Amino acid sequence: MKPLFLVVLVGLIAGRCWSADSKVPDLAELKLAAERGDPKAQYAYGKTCRSHVQFGEAENWFRLAATQGLPEAEHAYGEILMLQTSKTVNGKTVYRKPDPAQAVSWYVKAVNHGYKPALLSLAHCYKDGKGVKQNNVEAYKYYTAADKLGDLTAKIYRDSLILKMSSAEVQQGQNAAEVVLASFPKK
Repeated sequence: MKPLFLVVLVGLIAGRCWSADSKVPDLAELKLAAERGDPKAQYAYGKTCRSHVQFGEAENWFRLAATQGLPEAEHAYGEILMLQTSKTVNGKTVYRKPDPAQAVSWYVKAVNHGYKPALLSLAHCYKDGKGVKQNNVEAYKYYTAADKLGDLTAKIYRDSLILKMSSAEVQQGQNAAEVVLASFPKK
């Protein structure tokens, strides 16, 4: 049950690449565009691979799109790096262990490019100490920023941290969240 939950969760977190009013390309067109280097196609093809539980292949496509600066791909690549993945190489299964520190670096890039869902992922990392040293003030900062930008679950996580923090730490986290929000794209 837990692996299926992670597959569904990762799929929900990654979001959509194609808008509702755009023509959705067939898989052959999508793969061809991805192979030609289109980062949106690489991201979308990576999502297709992930939905078919081909995490190693998804990881490759997300990485290609992320290295071209596509924020949603940076976040998706971070999500994949949090998981153990496998792929077949020369008939043998090769496993890659989770790499939380690398995942955090991609979450930071996605946040710096204005991708809101990465705020929550980064906050969870600081709350749980995954890939970074556990830090309630940093977690509070990112949960607060996500909450102010409309993430409905961020407030719940943030408020649970208040019970573990001093008033000074809460204020520090609030001030830091304002800095994050000031650098976020205005709509």
